[in-house]
Parts: sequence; C-alpha cells; structure tokens
Amino acid sequence: MQPLKTPDAVNRLSADQKEEYRRLKQEIVKRELLRKVDAGKSSASPSPCVSDLETQEETVAKKPSLTEEQKELLKKAEGFESKLLICRKLLQRDKGMLSVLETQKTKKQAVVKAAELKVQKLKEQLQAAMKLLLTSRLELKKVENN
Repeated sequence: MQPLKTPDAVNRLSADQKEEYRRLKQEIVKRELLRKVDAGKSSASPSPCVSDLETQEETVAKKPSLTEEQKELLKKAEGFESKLLICRKLLQRDKGMLSVLETQKTKKQAVVKAAELKVQKLKEQLQAAMKLLLTSRLELKKVENN
C-alpha cells in the first residue's frame, strides 16, 4: 500500500505524530535555509520533495531511538518553542499597538501646543484689557476730581 499524500495523511495522524510532523517540517525548512545561505543564494523556498509524509518517514527512519530523558527534554524544548512563538506574536501585536499610541501621542501633543499658544494669547489680551481698565479708571477719577 502506497503512503497517503499530505494533507490526508496528516489528518489521520495522532496528536503526537502531528506535533512530530510539524517539528520535522520546521527542521527541513531550517536545513534548506542553511543550505541556500551556504550556497550563496538569497531565495528561501524549500526544495521540492516527493511528499512531506515520505520526507518525515525518511527522517524518522534515520533518527536513532531516544531515551526517555531525551524524549522529555525534546518535549520541554518544543514547549519552550511554542511559548517563544506565542511571545513573539504578542510582541508583534504590542509593537503595532505602541506605534498607534505614539502616533496618538504626537497628535495630542500638537493639540496641547496649539491650546497653550491660545491660552498665552488670551493672557496677553487680558493684560492689555486690564491696562485699559486701569487707565480708564484713572481718567474717570481725574474727571470726577476736577
């Protein structure tokens, strides 16, 4: 019986096998990227292969059996990778939010600056009006005294 092609084959795998499949695909992509960098190419597209499942089977066949401690360490490493991925996504979201907040801050600073200028002009107008009032009062007292 010929192995099923992806994605049908992946849908029939257990959760552990799906996680292993995901990890192996990441490993393949990393190796391809390293190979391309070593070859001096800038393209990062993975090389064509017969199927993802066949590549997985070949990798698993070459992989020596792991001790329980190694398996546990691999599980922990995958957990940390998963957490790292989540943290990176959150960081990207926070960077976007920070950018929006910085834009809002800049706009609000401009509004505050305009309001401060308006207040300053109003203060100057008030001082001028107070001088006129004082002058008018002095003139009125002079007129009343005469």
